[in-house]
Amino acid sequence: MDGLRFGSEAALAVAIKAGLVPSAVARRPIRFARAPSELGPDAAVVIDATDVTGGIRAALIQAGAQRAPRPRPDAAREAPFWLAIVRPTRAKDPPALEVVLFRVGSASSGLELAATLLGLGAERLELASFTSARGEGMLLVAAGASCYHVERALERLGDTSVFARVDPRRDDVWLELGWSHPDLSALRAPDGQVVLVDREGTVEVAARSAFGDAQAQLELEVERAPVVAPAPPSSKLVVPLRLIRGVRERAPQLWVLRSDGARALDRLAESASEHVLTGIGFLVSGEPAAPTVVLRSLPGAPPPLVIEGEPYAPLPELGDVYVPVGRVDSSPRRAAPAATRDRRTGRSRPLADRARRAGRRRVGADLRLQPAVGLDRDRREQGRPGAVGPERELRARGLRRQ
Repeated sequence: MDGLRFGSEAALAVAIKAGLVPSAVARRPIRFARAPSELGPDAAVVIDATDVTGGIRAALIQAGAQRAPRPRPDAAREAPFWLAIVRPTRAKDPPALEVVLFRVGSASSGLELAATLLGLGAERLELASFTSARGEGMLLVAAGASCYHVERALERLGDTSVFARVDPRRDDVWLELGWSHPDLSALRAPDGQVVLVDREGTVEVAARSAFGDAQAQLELEVERAPVVAPAPPSSKLVVPLRLIRGVRERAPQLWVLRSDGARALDRLAESASEHVLTGIGFLVSGEPAAPTVVLRSLPGAPPPLVIEGEPYAPLPELGDVYVPVGRVDSSPRRAAPAATRDRRTGRSRPLADRARRAGRRRVGADLRLQPAVGLDRDRREQGRPGAVGPERELRARGLRRQ
């Protein structure tokens, strides 16, 4: 007879731990069958000792094992090692949930479970894929896992089961949560593999990948974008100003007196009220013999009703640009900004103020006025009639130089 019968699983475990079965033999796969005994219908164990040497067989018989026929092929099962024959028992103490391992039968379900555990506050979560004779899937080692998902795994809903460490110091041998097996602590798994033992005692040896921390800080370097050299600046587009007759006339705010401007200025100072004069600024340009006078309504002041000279209205789109009343600019353009930023103070400054600091005005399309060039002094020296009086006389009349 090539079989050996042990009265109980505990007796077989004692023989293995006592060294009656050398570790080189105990680590090999073994075929076995369960048999009835006085302890229960399947309490006894019969092993196939065909490959067991005579010395080891004799030592086991001397220790209490009995000779028996080897198990029939239809009733025999194979364990990956001798201790796998011993089935786990229900743990007396409540299971510890500090660190558990979830075995998920599919990778997609494993990722969904990992995301859910992280969302519920898992303190630690590591993932690895596995392959075994029973299939492939994903392993999740979690610390502080959700009790709800642990309970679902214990009920074996779906293809998920949960395990606890046999030895708290190692992550290679795991036993289904809530069960105990004191003899598995001596078991060691090969590098890169993990041993999972369920409540029925079924042993799964799985090859796994390296565990990756699902909460690790990522450092990703973005690929360098190709550097495109900027195109050379194109030449400035010159758009000539072209005036056409407008549909709606704007109120004039600037008047140009090209002929006899000094006399017209005197007549305005003598006839207009002080209220009107305080709202008008003037500028004189050109030759003293034939000066050109420009009058402009100051901001905030109502424009006078009638003033001699050519009336001009502002173009708000172009800033400090004036065109003859009844005309509009039809040239393509972009609206000019209402203000620029002062380089010295950093504050916003109107464009009109910048033009005034530059000492010039743009009127229409062909007139550029220069600052006054001492017109009063030259005309007094020449003794010409109608000369404009000293500046203090003009201030007395209510006019101000601009």
